[in-house]
Amino acid sequence: MKLSEVRKAVVAGIGSVTTLVVAAQDSFGLYLSPEVANGTAAVVAFVTAVATYLTRNDVVDVVDRY
Repeated sequence: MKLSEVRKAVVAGIGSVTTLVVAAQDSFGLYLSPEVANGTAAVVAFVTAVATYLTRNDVVDVVDRY
């Protein structure tokens, strides 16, 4: 399996984990108020969607060399 074949999944996975971490902070109320945590989770989810959309699907041999 090459990096260029799974990079879109990697971008989506990182965004999903980040969204879950922000949402968990809202549940525990550790550092952020609920309003700020909800807004942050929404922004992170939106940025994840955009980053996943902008990630290319094609296989690039230059990326796979490393």
